[in-house]
Amino acid sequence: MRYDVFLVNALKDQEQAEMIVRRLKALKFKVKHDKKREHTTPTPTDYRNADKSQSIVVLWSEASCDTSDKDSDWVHALAHHARSKDNVLVQVGLDESIPDEPFSHDKRYMLE
Repeated sequence: MRYDVFLVNALKDQEQAEMIVRRLKALKFKVKHDKKREHTTPTPTDYRNADKSQSIVVLWSEASCDTSDKDSDWVHALAHHARSKDNVLVQVGLDESIPDEPFSHDKRYMLE
């Protein structure tokens, strides 16, 4: 199955991510989001789902920017994967946290 959006978020931001998924689906977007994810290292399935998606939306927050947290590795790895493709990465800020380079230089939309 092909997706319009693959949503990437830290586990601590799951509640906000699920709200975003509901809103995108209400707008008739096909969204892939693993609400039961517990792993902190990207799996081949994660990469396949990302590759099947037109856009990869990364939710940046204090949790996803915290590089001392293993869950942040999952977010960063998939953000790097998205950034390696043309016009695929869409960055969204959930709070005032600023992701590290190179993401800090790219356009980021703020949710308010």
